[in-house]
Amino acid sequence: MSENSTNKTKSKKLIIDIVKIIASLLVGIFGGSLIQNAYVQSQVANVNGDGNTININSVDDLVKNYNKISEENETLKDQNKEYFENNKESKETIENLQKQLGDTPSIELNDLGLCIEGEDKNINKSNSYAIINGADYYSEEFLNSLVPDSTSITIKDDTMFLGKVVADKSSLFSQRIVDEGGASVSENTTDAYGNTHVNAIKIGCNNNIVFSLDEKYSLLKLKIAIDESSSNDKQCTITIFADGKEVKTTPQLNKISTKEIEYKDLQINNCTRLEIKCNGDWSINPLIYDAEVYN
Repeated sequence: MSENSTNKTKSKKLIIDIVKIIASLLVGIFGGSLIQNAYVQSQVANVNGDGNTININSVDDLVKNYNKISEENETLKDQNKEYFENNKESKETIENLQKQLGDTPSIELNDLGLCIEGEDKNINKSNSYAIINGADYYSEEFLNSLVPDSTSITIKDDTMFLGKVVADKSSLFSQRIVDEGGASVSENTTDAYGNTHVNAIKIGCNNNIVFSLDEKYSLLKLKIAIDESSSNDKQCTITIFADGKEVKTTPQLNKISTKEIEYKDLQINNCTRLEIKCNGDWSINPLIYDAEVYN
């Protein structure tokens, strides 16, 4: 074989290798066999012999298609970003709806009749009993059947009153003190039975405390016990006065046997001055607590 012929053969091989390299690059860029088989082979037409010329058809089309695919790829990226944002918003919406659903109370309505001491009560059983978030609720008609006919039911100021309506209720200790006379208000104290009382009045023997009520209240209630610091062998009494008139006097109180005394609905007759006085031995101190004035 001549030297010229050998050079032509080498040139053809080099050109073919170049074509293969171009094909490989296209495969790497555009994703494999689809580009290799359907596009590159259709674009490589021939390799001429003696002239050592290679013709690749439609190079402009190749560049155009590459640019088109690049643009489409950017469009897909934008669409994917948009889908991601929409998906994120959808998840947030679902979470909010689930949270709202979780805040919705669980309500179960039931029919319930009523029988008292063997006697059936004529009430509307339909949905007369409800379970809301695990708590039991009964209809007004059901409740009315439980209360004696002589007892009234009144709803006022977010409170249900059975019987007498107690209006304008106020702590006695929030009223103005005009004379302490040896008594003091303690934020925290303990009685002879170990019970702790918050905001109680401790009165020394033969001392008193006077409140100004400005004729606002007609009734008084309170509780009395003996302070733990009192002597075991001492005793005393508590007397309540409304404008100087005796309202109530307790029996003899002592540390050993007096656990707690409670008085309700003491008639103070819209007095101006309410006095609480202790009489008895030294070394014994009564406690007044849970005291309220009302009408």
